[in-house]
Amino acid sequence: MKQRTHFLISQTMQDVDHLRAHMADRLAQDRTIRSEAIKRAFGRVPRHAFVPGASIEAAYEDRAIVIKAEGGVTLSSASQPAIVGTMLEQLDVSEGMAVLEVGTGSGYNAALVAEIVGSSGRVVTIEIDPDVAEQARRNLRAIGYEQVHVLVGDAFAGCAEEAPYERVIVTTGVPDLSLAWIEQLSEGGIIVAPIRLNSLQLSAALVKLDAHRLVSKSLYGCGFSPIRGEWAKAEPPVVLSPEIEKVQRIWQAQRWKEFDDFSVVAERSPNETASRHFTFSVEPR
Repeated sequence: MKQRTHFLISQTMQDVDHLRAHMADRLAQDRTIRSEAIKRAFGRVPRHAFVPGASIEAAYEDRAIVIKAEGGVTLSSASQPAIVGTMLEQLDVSEGMAVLEVGTGSGYNAALVAEIVGSSGRVVTIEIDPDVAEQARRNLRAIGYEQVHVLVGDAFAGCAEEAPYERVIVTTGVPDLSLAWIEQLSEGGIIVAPIRLNSLQLSAALVKLDAHRLVSKSLYGCGFSPIRGEWAKAEPPVVLSPEIEKVQRIWQAQRWKEFDDFSVVAERSPNETASRHFTFSVEPR
């Protein structure tokens, strides 16, 4: 009986390894991920360990998995692997970097980042929901990523104690960029955030040129749940330009596209308020 049990466990582990490798290969083949470091991370980090309520097979499908819901409303989820890979490519993260993540969720994305930055890097992740944060902490600890610093709180304020960061990644839809995130980001650093502009949500990889101006190096259509906490009821900015209208038309015709002919420019608002820090424009690249 012991031999049979050992065989079944061994076979199950082989199946999991195969599913994980297949997911990484699939994302690389369709050019969602191009970096060897990101592909390696997808091949090493066990997604099923972060979604214990899902089957092993479902964990490696290219779809989001809800990890917390109330009254039929999704409060937290493990994002679709394709958008996770896309945003990691946008982030352009590498070994030794310090990274701030806004929205921990299951902890899977933080584990991927930790795998890429290695022991010489740092990952700080902030989650507003204490239950979700604690589960993510357990998930990370269980598979050896206890170096990821999981904090509970409103990520609107970032984490000044661990700053500066070379990269910031936001995993929830936002109507603006928090001034704290930009102040804690090194000059020349990159923030990747799903920003709501008019009727669109765009994952923008914005390079910090100085304390007042950021310009995107890549844009993708996406669809994240809105941020909770400080900005929960904030209105998205209205952008008026021929370029945003072109982007909207492209979005309607072909969603999830890379908008490589356009850039988003974020500038410190001259009429800054507690809930509005930046103004946005869309320009031809």
